[in-house]
Amino acid sequence: MISPKTELRFYFLRHGESEDNTNLEVIGEVIGGKNPQITELGLRQAKALGFRLSKENIKFDKIYCSPLQRVVHTCKAVCANTLFDFRKVIIVPALEEIDMGFLAGTRKKDVYEGYTGKLITYLGPWFTPPGGESQKTVQRRVSDWFEKEFLHNESFLKSEKTLNFAIFGSGMNFKCLFQEITGWDASLTWKFTLDNCSISRFRFNERGWFIDCINDTGHLLGLI
Repeated sequence: MISPKTELRFYFLRHGESEDNTNLEVIGEVIGGKNPQITELGLRQAKALGFRLSKENIKFDKIYCSPLQRVVHTCKAVCANTLFDFRKVIIVPALEEIDMGFLAGTRKKDVYEGYTGKLITYLGPWFTPPGGESQKTVQRRVSDWFEKEFLHNESFLKSEKTLNFAIFGSGMNFKCLFQEITGWDASLTWKFTLDNCSISRFRFNERGWFIDCINDTGHLLGLI
């Protein structure tokens, strides 16, 4: 049980723009690969995110980060602006983005208009692309880590204070976790947006979960 005086605050921070995100604009909707590199704009987005967190005087007790390079570079840029020692960042393999297997790099239109699209519609989050992962697999992976690290951690739950955690990751990984936390219809998981370097803030206390915001990108206005 969590102490009445304890509150865990989570800042879910998506990585900055990657090469795959640029391709989405240039050649149409393409299914992303697992580890594209961050772009120059992505680094500027990450710096803007770090500046905002610093301006709001948010101090993190712990920072967790996916091992994917675009996420690591985002995390480093934020740490530099918030004066958090990147050497203390905890790298979490469970935060890796969904693996789309052999579908990575293919046009979504080609996939969804064929037999595979019908299969995706039928199976929903249980659809597993050849050589890849289903949304349910990703959800179990990240949720198992999250529950063990936070919701079963007596040192956090009994701390009797407010603890701030930053978690740097990817879009679908976060969406799958959010679906687990909120219990919303799994078919909605791919239908809402998490922009690059967005902030999604959740809180957990003795009354359960609270969602302060999803996909807050105010710090990116005017950034090109």
